[in-house]
Amino acid sequence: MKLWIDEDLTPRLVDPAHAHGYEATSNRDRRLLGATDAALYEIVVDGDYVFVTNNEQDFRRLYRTHDLHPGLIVLAERIRVEQVAMFERVLDYIEQHAARAGEAPGSWMVNRVVEVDEATEVCSDHPLP
Repeated sequence: MKLWIDEDLTPRLVDPAHAHGYEATSNRDRRLLGATDAALYEIVVDGDYVFVTNNEQDFRRLYRTHDLHPGLIVLAERIRVEQVAMFERVLDYIEQHAARAGEAPGSWMVNRVVEVDEATEVCSDHPLP
């Protein structure tokens, strides 16, 4: 699975992604700070990256416009220090559900959003679009 970390999140999320064996990058690493959501969406989807953001509304709208996409992860809004632990839980969630489905995590994420509830911090997933 390939993961792209949005600029509103700590670029340190790349480290736990690598620790799980995934390719990961961020807006900062690609020198795309300030890129428009639409431009970033095209780059991410063309590169087959699962996008990780807390900018839920804009990216849900963009993802709904396409029949096929690599997936979306929406983290609850938290200070950067808390984002790493939350992201670790999301990666564990994806791996567990992919294993139950008999799929690789990247395949399981296709056309899916995994999100963390703001109040409970519980992970859930559903198809998108």
